[in-house]
Amino acid sequence: MGNNLQFFLEDAIFQYGNRTAYQFQKKRYRYKDIDLLSNQLANALNSHDIFLGDRIGVLTNNPIHNIITYLAALKIGAVCVPLNPGQDQMIVNDIKKDSKIKSFIVDEKMYEFYQPSTFQEQSVFSLESLQDSSSVCDLKDIQCFSTDYISLDIEDNNESFIFFTSGSTGVKKGVVLQRKSLLEFIKWGGDFLEVKPNDKFLCHAPLYFDMSLFSLFIPFFSGGMCVLTSNDQRNNPRYLNQLIKEEQVSILHLVPSSLKLLLNEKNQDYKSVRFLGLAGEALPSGDIQGVRDLFKHADIVNFYGSTEVNEALAFSLPKDVEGMESLPIGKPLKHVEVRVLNQDLFPCKDGEVGELYVNSSTMLKCYVNKSIDTTFKFLDDNLKLKYFPTGDLVKFENDLFYYMGRKDDMVKIQGKRVYLSEVRDIVSNHKAINEVFVCMYEGSLISIVSSNTAINSLEMRVYCSIYLEPHAIPSKFIFMEDHLPKTSTGKIDRKLLQECLGG
Repeated sequence: MGNNLQFFLEDAIFQYGNRTAYQFQKKRYRYKDIDLLSNQLANALNSHDIFLGDRIGVLTNNPIHNIITYLAALKIGAVCVPLNPGQDQMIVNDIKKDSKIKSFIVDEKMYEFYQPSTFQEQSVFSLESLQDSSSVCDLKDIQCFSTDYISLDIEDNNESFIFFTSGSTGVKKGVVLQRKSLLEFIKWGGDFLEVKPNDKFLCHAPLYFDMSLFSLFIPFFSGGMCVLTSNDQRNNPRYLNQLIKEEQVSILHLVPSSLKLLLNEKNQDYKSVRFLGLAGEALPSGDIQGVRDLFKHADIVNFYGSTEVNEALAFSLPKDVEGMESLPIGKPLKHVEVRVLNQDLFPCKDGEVGELYVNSSTMLKCYVNKSIDTTFKFLDDNLKLKYFPTGDLVKFENDLFYYMGRKDDMVKIQGKRVYLSEVRDIVSNHKAINEVFVCMYEGSLISIVSSNTAINSLEMRVYCSIYLEPHAIPSKFIFMEDHLPKTSTGKIDRKLLQECLGG
C-alpha cells in the first residue's frame, strides 16, 4: 500500500475495483464505481476554480453523495466540512464563515431548506438533478465531465476534513484533520481489527460526525465493504437489527447510547459480528454484562478518544465480566503517548486523578482559526513534542487507565469532590434503570433517569447509600418512561436535559 493517502487510495481502488465498497438501501457500489463518480466531481470542482486547500461544505442526506465528495476532494486536495443536514441556518452560516467555505455540495431537499441566503457567495454542486436550479452545477452537468483521474502531487501535511463538534461546552469548535492523520488511522484500524476482504462494517454514525471515518475508510485497507444507514432510521433498533442480520455485518462501531437500543431489542441475531468497538462516551457499568451476553462470540473493545485525538486508548473486554464494577479505557494504542498531569502540570502518581494529555499521529492539526500554540501544550524538555489537553480526568491504577469524567464534571459538595461519572455508574447499575443523566442544578445533585419499572426517589436514594457517600447521593431523581433525549450523533443530550431543569 502507498505511503501517502493519495497513493494508498489509488492502490486500493486498483486492487479491489470490482469488489463492493458501499451498500446503501439495497444498492451496491463497487470501488471502481465510486472512483469514476468521484473523478467526474473532482473535474467539475476544478472547472469551477475549487483547488488545493479550498473548503467544501457537504449538506446532503444521501451518504453516497458524501463519500463521492470526500474522495473527489481528496483527489484535488480540497477540504471537506461535513455539516448536519437540517440544523439551524444560523449555525450553518456561522460554520460557513468560520471555516471559509468556498463551495457546497447539496441535495434538493437541503438546497430548498437553506435557500437563498446560505449559498449566495459560494458555488453550489449537486449529485442530483435539481428543479429550478440555474445557479447549481447538478448531476446533468457533472456527467459531462471526464472520468479520467486527476493526478496531483499533494503532500500529506495538507488538510483533509474539518469536523465541527460542540463537545461538553455546547460551543461549536472546528477540528482540522490532516491527510496523514487519516492515512495513519486507516492503517492502524486495518492492523488492529485484522480486516479481511469479506468484512462488512456498519456505518451507524452520521457522516458529519468524525466517528463515521472508522467505517467509511478502514475497509479500503483490505477491500472490505461498508453498509450505510439512513438518517431517518439510524435510531430504530428494529431497522438496525434487521440490517445487521441481512447484510451479515461483521464489524460494529457504536456509541453506548446507541448500543443500548440493541440491548432492548427482541429477536436479536448478532452471530455475524466478530468485532464490536465502543466509543464516544462511557459505557455504564450496569450494561457491561448485557453487552457481553449479547455479543458472546465477538471481540469487544472499549475505546477512549475524541474528535481531536481519534481513538487513543483501548481495553478489550474479557469473556467473563462477572463482577466487573467499572470499565477501564485501557492502555494507549501503539501510535499514542499519554501523560496524566495535575493542575500544575506535574505528573500524577498511580491512583491519583489528573487531566489526560495525548500525543498521537492521528490527532488534529489545530482548531479552526486557532494557532497550534493555543491548541496544544508543549511538554517535553525541547518544547517540540505537543500534547493535546483533553479536558478529561483519568487515573492510572493496576496497569490500566480509568475514565473519571470531564474536568467540568468534577463538582464539590460540602467541600468534598464528587465525580459525576461515578454517580452515573452507581445509578445505572440499578436493575430498574435504563439510562442516566446526573448534573448539578442550583447547588444540588440531580439525576434524570429512564425506567420502565415503578420506582421512586426514596428507593433510589436508599440504593445509592449502599455505594456512595451521603454527600454524593442525588438529592432528587426525575423519572422518564421513554429514552432520554439524544443528540444527532446518538449521545445523551446533556445540554437539553440541563435546560429542561431550568424550564
